[in-house]
Amino acid sequence: MLKLFYDMPSIEIERLPSFRELIPYAVRRSDGYGSAFSTSIKQQPYSCQICNAYFLDLDMVFVSNLQALKDEKKNIEAYKKMIDSGTIGSLALDVGKLETEVINKKKDAEALKIQLDSFRVHPQYNDIAQEANRLTKNIHDASDTLILRQQQLTRYEQTIQEEAADISLDDVERIYEEVEVIFSSNVKKQLKEVAEFHKILLSNRKNYLSSEILRLKRDINELQSEIKKLMRF
Repeated sequence: MLKLFYDMPSIEIERLPSFRELIPYAVRRSDGYGSAFSTSIKQQPYSCQICNAYFLDLDMVFVSNLQALKDEKKNIEAYKKMIDSGTIGSLALDVGKLETEVINKKKDAEALKIQLDSFRVHPQYNDIAQEANRLTKNIHDASDTLILRQQQLTRYEQTIQEEAADISLDDVERIYEEVEVIFSSNVKKQLKEVAEFHKILLSNRKNYLSSEILRLKRDINELQSEIKKLMRF
């Protein structure tokens, strides 16, 4: 899931950000809007730092090394407390050397922290976020319209295919003759006029449907091109 959604690079660090840590930056909950850099008030500092390093294309190895130094410092301080309290026992340790190491690690951690704190979000972050939202909305609107156009096209094509074949005047006369109904010349003339009118209506309907089918196909091609263009941004 992490590789599929975020294309996480293969780098040697203690811990990469997980999918569960990254996805809240895109789908925030109620307590996730207090800061652009964190997704929850309960989010751990390292999680916040490594996720922001990924999204801002910063050096995640740097963030991981900083956390390793912090962890090492914490372990050394805990170890020192155990020595002072006598918990460790009679182990021979060079306390002076250990204190020097602690001081050096503190300096390294402070230097790395200063560098990390100096990172700033892109000054056009809000503009970029608004533009991304606008493009997403345009893609959704174009996709909805595309579905409607495709449904209309399917209905119109089915209507033309299912259009009943025209019935000639001779067929009408034959049907009535079979039930022994005789037409006068005047009635035949009226039937012919009705048949011609009906034929014109069918022709006009087919012409209209054909023109609508062409229009819908053009609209569909344009919408598909627009969606592809929007998704390239």
